[in-house]
Amino acid sequence: MSDFTDVLIDDSCAHEAAGHLARELTKVGGWWVIDLPEVPHSAATAHLVDAWPWPTWTVGGSVCLEFPAVHLLLDGHDLLGAYLYGLQPDLRVRIDVAQLFLGTNLDLAQRLGRPTLSLLRGDEPYKRRWRPEEMRNRRVLLAAKAGYPAAAYAATLRVRQRLTELAKSRVPALSGIRRRLRTCRPSST
Repeated sequence: MSDFTDVLIDDSCAHEAAGHLARELTKVGGWWVIDLPEVPHSAATAHLVDAWPWPTWTVGGSVCLEFPAVHLLLDGHDLLGAYLYGLQPDLRVRIDVAQLFLGTNLDLAQRLGRPTLSLLRGDEPYKRRWRPEEMRNRRVLLAAKAGYPAAAYAATLRVRQRLTELAKSRVPALSGIRRRLRTCRPSST
């Protein structure tokens, strides 16, 4: 699942476990940066970042829409994640598919004691109808050592993100072109 990236750390010993994980990862050679691309706001990765002995960077990630309080349900530590799969995009235009699933999922989240129902990554219009709270994942980069390659990688990601934001705000037609290009498939011979 690519909507979230995190590390698994036991809450009862999160500080110690993160310190141990950081020490062991820094002993492994052959890398310049660990790139965790979709880290949610409540992730255990924060403990790893706190324990990391070398530079770290955070770059903005995807928008996630959440409700406080098929489809695939992911039962996490503090949220229930709802992912609508297998639905044709035109079906989402004709009927309010979010309404079909929200009632059941909100009830389930409440029964399980999860304070959040997340619609996971993506800012699709059908999710916005219900006025969810906007949360943003972040991209966490952990450097192997203080050095040029990791810093250059982080700078490249920040520039790429800024250029993408500028393109979306100044030339909105580009996102339509990008969407169409993604759906094109070369013919096989």
